[in-house]
Amino acid sequence: MFAHLYKPFYFPGEIVRGSIILDFFNDLPTTYKKVMLRLKGEEYVNKHHDKVKVALTKAQNIAKLNRSRSSI
Repeated sequence: MFAHLYKPFYFPGEIVRGSIILDFFNDLPTTYKKVMLRLKGEEYVNKHHDKVKVALTKAQNIAKLNRSRSSI
């Protein structure tokens, strides 16, 4: 199984999007109509801590800029 996510990190509450590639060693019976996967994720904050910090700061600065422009 190989999972590819569209972004390197996600903020809390965001929907995680990506794709999964499965490679079966044996053929599935022809009576099978679908394969279901159940995924469970865990949060590893330290892995992308610096990237998340920069992205949050950038988002906060953009929000401040937008607020200041809208008050003019």
